[in-house]
Amino acid sequence: MLIWSGHGILIPIFYILGFVFAAVITSVMNLSSDWAMVVGGWIGAAAVLLYARTIGKTKSQTLIDPKTNLPVVLNKRHSLFFIPAIAWAVLLIILAFVITIGGVVSSVGGGSVAATPEEAAFEKANNIIDSHRNGIASGNTPEAEAMAKEFSDSIKMFRNIMIEPAKKKGISMSGGEFLTYCQQSEGVCLFIVHVPKLRKFADDAKETIRTAAWIAAQRAVESAEPMPKKIAVGVRGFVIYDALLEGAVSNGTEEDPEESIESRDIGSVSTGKFHKFFVESNPSSEIEAVAPAGEEVEPAPSDDTEKEAA
Repeated sequence: MLIWSGHGILIPIFYILGFVFAAVITSVMNLSSDWAMVVGGWIGAAAVLLYARTIGKTKSQTLIDPKTNLPVVLNKRHSLFFIPAIAWAVLLIILAFVITIGGVVSSVGGGSVAATPEEAAFEKANNIIDSHRNGIASGNTPEAEAMAKEFSDSIKMFRNIMIEPAKKKGISMSGGEFLTYCQQSEGVCLFIVHVPKLRKFADDAKETIRTAAWIAAQRAVESAEPMPKKIAVGVRGFVIYDALLEGAVSNGTEEDPEESIESRDIGSVSTGKFHKFFVESNPSSEIEAVAPAGEEVEPAPSDDTEKEAA
């Protein structure tokens, strides 16, 4: 006996495809498995609802019985386990609510989107450049924040000169600003920038903004102390990173500023590739002890002192 009627077998297929699509989205955005379940639940439920309201809708046909001359209504139903498609859609929407609540509780109650310190540091930085309400320029040190401001001003100037502005002005989370975060680490500076309305840029305009970002990064680190050996630039739109450029700090002799680029990752860049820039530096072997108020810290005994005591 079949467990479905019509093409009700499509109900679980559409639901599973929702989770497959969600896995791709959450992988790009580097979200945890909890949120992958939440996104998958809603996409799957929406897909089943769309199916139920279109090709999975129960169709009725009225015929005349030749023997009795009475009308007979024939219903063509699409069901799974004797449950019609629209009922499945309602059940899956309720399930999506439950999964969402579970995801929120997991995040607030100890679960986290980022599993390691570097992931957590990147997520914090990446969230800062989501909206202009968090400021235009930020960094992990005062000097990094100043470099982020220099970078933001430079790339905005390049955009105004080299790219024709959009004719229609819409809502922008960036407020039209190039929201920038600079991560200053030992030997390397990373700039991540939220480019206003990047998704609407043509391919040649995107390439222009990547070049502008690289030049802006080179300018921003000119006054850095100490001067980093490497720089990296991440270019993103509203959500997805379009590029990750890495290379050496220019010595000023290159005819083409892009000659110093050593690696390019273009198009839907995984956020996992940025985590390496947020690895904490090894602490100094000599750490100054800080005493509580009113107390003094005795210096640690030297090797000679230990030998005399012995």
